[in-house]
Amino acid sequence: MMYRHTITVYDKSGKLLAKISDKVNLNQLGFDEYTGDSYLGGPVEAAFSNNGKTLWVSNYNMIGTGFDNPGCDGCNGKSYDPGFVYKINMETFQIEKAIKVGAVPKYLAISKDEKIMVVSNWSSGDISIVDMQQETEIKKVNVGAHPRGVAISSDSKKVYVTVMGSTKIACVNLATYEVTYLENIGRSPRHAILSANDSLLYVSLNSSNSLVKYNLCTNKKESCTTNAGPRTMVLSPDQKYLYVVNYFANTFSKIRTDSMTVVEVVNTGHHPIGITANWEDAEIWVACYEGKIEIFKDFHLAESLNKEEFIFEDELALFLSLFQPSISPTETTRVVKPADNTAISDTPPTELKDDEVTEVVVIPDEKIVPKASANTISKFDPKKYEIQNTKSQNSKQTETKIPVTSNGACAYHVIVGSFSIYDNAVSFKSTVQKKGYSAVLIEGKGLTYVSAACYSSRDEATGAISSIYSDLDVKGWVLKN
Repeated sequence: MMYRHTITVYDKSGKLLAKISDKVNLNQLGFDEYTGDSYLGGPVEAAFSNNGKTLWVSNYNMIGTGFDNPGCDGCNGKSYDPGFVYKINMETFQIEKAIKVGAVPKYLAISKDEKIMVVSNWSSGDISIVDMQQETEIKKVNVGAHPRGVAISSDSKKVYVTVMGSTKIACVNLATYEVTYLENIGRSPRHAILSANDSLLYVSLNSSNSLVKYNLCTNKKESCTTNAGPRTMVLSPDQKYLYVVNYFANTFSKIRTDSMTVVEVVNTGHHPIGITANWEDAEIWVACYEGKIEIFKDFHLAESLNKEEFIFEDELALFLSLFQPSISPTETTRVVKPADNTAISDTPPTELKDDEVTEVVVIPDEKIVPKASANTISKFDPKKYEIQNTKSQNSKQTETKIPVTSNGACAYHVIVGSFSIYDNAVSFKSTVQKKGYSAVLIEGKGLTYVSAACYSSRDEATGAISSIYSDLDVKGWVLKN
């Protein structure tokens, strides 16, 4: 939290473990040229090493005696103050060391063998190569105006760096420090992720509102359009899906990597800027600029990963929407309302209004809860919607299931139930029909969905959701044929 000058640490349940101040004494950390008693940083990004025992954090700028010419989002050149990366012990939550790098360090990545760390220095237009054994910068490599994203190959021989003030990606040979470029990637490339075998490079284009999949073997690229301001991404372990936050649209998108198609767009808090995942529990974590972390459950991902714990014991499975906030870490945080960014701007102004405060409340040990407001999260009770299995198995022969195919007029179903026991789906369909809806059954992957209504466009379907959910007292999602 660069404006609050803290690094906050949570466990995967949302419990706050530590709040670490970015205040340091640089003289005591080995930098004799800085004689002030204390200095403030401005935490931007973080990366773990040593099996999670060490956390490395980049700081936007240092504040204190000797730092008189700070860099900024619009600054470009070598005359600006250097930045620092902190080394934090995750057992003691203490800052143990600082490493001097270039001006306005942003992203940082650690090689798979943990021999080097690469830091992108926004204002000085270069990257810092850090020797992880010596814990010091050993080389700066110029790459161009406003480097941001960093992706290191699995063999630690190359690093790809997004040059956000351009349309290209810098490719740096980590043995010779020779720089080549992948040209015409798209306007304002921001974040980069390599596929597991290093053959594909995924890039978010912040000003082009799109994502690119670049094949490093054939030099061919595919792209898809996202909502406004795609920024940070995370790639699923099976490499099938990308999740990207759309900063200006207050959403994140789920994208199929094989076809580069958007399969779901999910609403978030104001200005989502960071995204990561707890794959073990199929949770997507989104950091929003308004001062909160939202956690979403991807039930389809859980199903594909054969996560049996996501099927309710009473067989009433997945009544909730495809993605919903699950837990928000407990802490009173300050809300920063950033101004509109320019094409290359990456961080909003630093003005903080003290009267803008939001409370986010956690429910301990809850794994599945419906979407709620920022200061109240309620528990979902599957028993409330339990349907008795009164139908015989022969009912399967008389009910019609609709395969998910495109048929024009009926293109978007409002799903209000999902069942692993077929007869429960039949019973619930009857309940929905008694409410006046033309309910139908839809064949899902190992499940039977109940659709309350179907519409020709997504806008019509989403527009009807609130009324349908209120009438039936359930939650669900929109399913495209």
